[in-house]
Amino acid sequence: MRRILITTLAVLVGTLALAPAVVVAPAARAGQVESVSLGLATCTLTEASVSVRGIVLDRDNTGFGVESLRIDLSDGDKQLGEPSYRVGPMGPLPSFSVGFDLTERPTKNPIKATVVSVAGNGLEELPLQSGELYCPNLPGSIVTTPADLTYPDATDVWASFEPFVAERSGSKVTYSVRTEPTTGTLDVLPNGFFIYQWGAASTVSFEVTVRNAAGQESALPVTLKRLMPSPVVLTSSATEVTQGDSVSIAARIEASDTALLPTGTVTFTGEGDGQSWAEDLGPDGVASVDIDDLPAGVHTFRASYSGDSNYAASVSEAVTVTVAAKEEPGTGEPECAEGEALNEAGECVTTGTEGEGGEGENPGGEGGKPDGGVKPEPLPDTDKTDAVLESEEPVNTVPAPIANTGAESSVWLAGASALIIGAGVSLVARRRRA
Repeated sequence: MRRILITTLAVLVGTLALAPAVVVAPAARAGQVESVSLGLATCTLTEASVSVRGIVLDRDNTGFGVESLRIDLSDGDKQLGEPSYRVGPMGPLPSFSVGFDLTERPTKNPIKATVVSVAGNGLEELPLQSGELYCPNLPGSIVTTPADLTYPDATDVWASFEPFVAERSGSKVTYSVRTEPTTGTLDVLPNGFFIYQWGAASTVSFEVTVRNAAGQESALPVTLKRLMPSPVVLTSSATEVTQGDSVSIAARIEASDTALLPTGTVTFTGEGDGQSWAEDLGPDGVASVDIDDLPAGVHTFRASYSGDSNYAASVSEAVTVTVAAKEEPGTGEPECAEGEALNEAGECVTTGTEGEGGEGENPGGEGGKPDGGVKPEPLPDTDKTDAVLESEEPVNTVPAPIANTGAESSVWLAGASALIIGAGVSLVARRRRA
């Protein structure tokens, strides 16, 4: 008996422990709603219908295993009728619809229906899903975005206003001129295409009227701007420099409107050098770059302006800079012509070896030196018999070039003369012994 009682109490305690999780504890996740839509009859302004589709009820906000929902209807500013309620058990609810008798007439778009899971059973109020309806007979169905259009040149404008207009009710719209531009000529077609021929001003503003089939209207503000020309005047600090000297290249943007100073960047390029330098425009509309590493030669530079919201991009005419090669340090000695060399006195003298003229170290011609300006006397021919000594077999030699300058060349010539005379004496002696 005791064992049965203990078992019964255990089962009861277990049941009580599980009860709060089923009846009291709320579900953790919010409900899901696929869509909320309003019927077109709502635009009669006397009654409305709201359809809710694909909802999953999973918030026990009543404590009885069911979820309570509230459907609110408004026109964005005020409630249009008393809220409608719907209660359903946990789980999916394919769809349901509710009707409203409007106690307030809507005065503007959009009309909005919102499904709310109410507060209760420890849960806070939670909006689940909403839907909107735009009625063509109410203000606000035509939604416009200001049309700000910029063009890179002064050609006539041919474009459409359609990308800047949305008619939320789906009603067809037409376009017409609301206010004229101060300069130029404007033609607007009913389908939204327009033609504007530029006048004196580079920026014009006007308004276009957009009207739907129900007679509702909206104003579309339009601003047209053409980019002003921006000639680039390029100058160089010098047109001719020596290698290693610095040269400055400056670009000035000529502004068409003194009240609108150009902004942006200028890119300098050196043709053939593969170099470029990007510099921001200063407040005076000038950008410059200093270059000090140009090699010798002719260099061509140009500058391109990026443009901004007021001025068009542009490119300058070219400027050239000629860079002369840097001269090497001199030795202080005169440069001699071909066939001449410097003597010890630092004078250019003829280097010929035939003894013909020239101002040399020995102008008097003493010793018969070739550089003395006097032709040497030939040696006496004592014996015309050809004789070749055994020790004087011909040897092919290549004489090394010797510069005929100063005393060293005189010594060499004197030694050569002594060698020739000695060879002659030896031949005479042998002949007599024979």
